[in-house]
Amino acid sequence: MREGRLVDPVEKELVDSDLLSLWVPRSLGGAECPPLEMYDVVETTSYHDGPAGWVLLATALATATAGAYLGDDAVAGLYGGGPLPVIAGQGSPVGVAEVVEGGYRLTGAWSYGSGIKHTTHAYSGAVVHENGRPQLGPDGRPNIILTVVPRQDVRFGDNWDVLGLAATGSIDYTITDLFVPAQWAHPARIRHSDRGGQLYSLGVIGMGCLLHAAWAVGLGRRALDELAAYAQHRGDRAASEDFLQRAARDEAAFRAASGFLRQTWTDVQTTFERGEALSKRQQTMIRLAVNHITHTVADVCADVYRLSGGVGLRAGAIQRCFRDTHASTQHIIVSDVILRGTGRELLGLAPDHSWVHHELVPDHG
Repeated sequence: MREGRLVDPVEKELVDSDLLSLWVPRSLGGAECPPLEMYDVVETTSYHDGPAGWVLLATALATATAGAYLGDDAVAGLYGGGPLPVIAGQGSPVGVAEVVEGGYRLTGAWSYGSGIKHTTHAYSGAVVHENGRPQLGPDGRPNIILTVVPRQDVRFGDNWDVLGLAATGSIDYTITDLFVPAQWAHPARIRHSDRGGQLYSLGVIGMGCLLHAAWAVGLGRRALDELAAYAQHRGDRAASEDFLQRAARDEAAFRAASGFLRQTWTDVQTTFERGEALSKRQQTMIRLAVNHITHTVADVCADVYRLSGGVGLRAGAIQRCFRDTHASTQHIIVSDVILRGTGRELLGLAPDHSWVHHELVPDHG
C-alpha cells in the first residue's frame, strides 16, 4: 500500500491469468463471457482483496472496450499475437484531441488513472477540437473520444495520497502534444461492435456499471463476514441488543441491495440471450443499481466499523473495507448527476430522452 500499487505477486497473477481477457471479444481470442459470469469473478476477487478487484475491473474494462471499439489497425497491433495488452486510464474527457491529418494531437492532464501503474497502454478521454474549437456532433454536443497510447508516451505523477483504494495506484498522468492515429481512438459513447455480440451494446458506461457494482458486493460481503467473526470471538461481550439489531439490519440492507442488483443484471442477460436490445428503463436500472449497492455497502461498512470498536480502528480487513468503500462513493459512475437522471426517467418525466453515456439527454431531431 505504501507504494501505491499492487504487490508484484498479485500483479503477476492478474496479468498472467485469463482474467483480463474475460470481456475481450471472442473473435480476438477473448472469452466475451456473459455479464453475470464477469460479475461473479469481480465480486470474488474483491471479497479477498478490494484494490486487486478495483484494478481488475479497471483493466478488464479498458482492455475489452479497446478490442471491441478501436479501429482495425489498432486492434491488429494490440491483439494480433503476443501477450494480451493491459490497458487502463481515465475516461473523463479532460484532454484535448486536436484534429490533424490522419488522427489527433492529444494533450491533457488526467486524474485517477486506476490501475495505470500496471499497464502496457493508457486510455484517456478527450474532447475533439478542430481549428482550435470543440467539434460538435449532430446533437450540438461536443464529440468525445477515448484514445489508447503506449505507456512510454505518458508522464506519470506520484501523488496518490488518499483515504482508500491506496494500492490501486490511481495516480494522475499527463500526455503532451502526442500524435494519435485515428484508428487508435473511438467515440466514448459508442455502443456497437462488429467484432462481438450484444455485450458491447452496453457501451463503456454500462459495462462499468456492472463491474463497479460487483466490486461493491464483494467488499460488503467481506465486511459482514468479518463482523460475524468478531462477534464469535467476543461472544456475549458483543451480543448487546443494539449490536444484534444493527447487525441484522446491515445484513438485510446488503442482501436487499445485492438482490436488486442481481435481478437487474439477470434481466439484462436474459434480454441479450433473446437477441433483443435493452430498453431505456433497463438502462436506467443498471445505473440505479450500481448507485444503490455502492452507497448501501459504504453505509454497511461504516456501521461494521463502529460496531467492531478498536478492532476496526487497527489495520485489518474491517478498516480496509471501510476506507475502500468510502473512496468508491466519489466515483462519477455513482454521482448525483446520474442519480437525478434515473429519478427523472423513473418518474416518467423524460419521455423524449435517452441515455447517452452517463447523461439522460433529450432525443435529437
